[in-house]
Amino acid sequence: MFVRAFAVGVVLILSLYACVRPSRTPLTEGGTYRLFVCKAGPCASPDDTTLVTHGLVVLAHSREFLSHLPDSVSHTLMRYAFGARPNGCYSLQRQVGNVTSYAGTSQVGGIHWRPATDRPGFLAFELYRSPDALHQVVLIPRYDRLEGIGESRGAGVAAVSWPPDTVVAWRVGPPNAAICEEAAYDEVRRLRQFAPPA
Repeated sequence: MFVRAFAVGVVLILSLYACVRPSRTPLTEGGTYRLFVCKAGPCASPDDTTLVTHGLVVLAHSREFLSHLPDSVSHTLMRYAFGARPNGCYSLQRQVGNVTSYAGTSQVGGIHWRPATDRPGFLAFELYRSPDALHQVVLIPRYDRLEGIGESRGAGVAAVSWPPDTVVAWRVGPPNAAICEEAAYDEVRRLRQFAPPA
């Protein structure tokens, strides 16, 4: 009787552990995420009335995963990844109207994602960065999603005092560099439309 009760107890404990244990996180395996940035929660749909921008974010581990691209495309991705070669990238819907966030200012770009220095268990990256402004995202992994905040900061004429954004991202698959490669080619073609004739 004791042996049977013990066995049942072990099975129950293992079943409970299987239900509640954390899944693998982007800090260990990366991924492709569908991302939403809003001015308030729950921020889970392109139809959300507080939506700032939405799109895809790719978190890889190698800083060489975009190194095969032509220089013109690489430059488009890397111009917003100051100080480090990208180990990820984003493709976002362009902002529309007067939005109080720098997220979505650039439609495509490389990111350097890393553990947040002051928040154990969190990861951080920028969805926009220029010499005088940035939008930094700080997220914590929760099973198949990431959630946290995004903050817009700037200096000089780019200085702002906007409230933080709500940021949520759902994992939709493994890291897929082709997503940002295609978005970067589209951006290069778009920029060439506005380039003065040679």
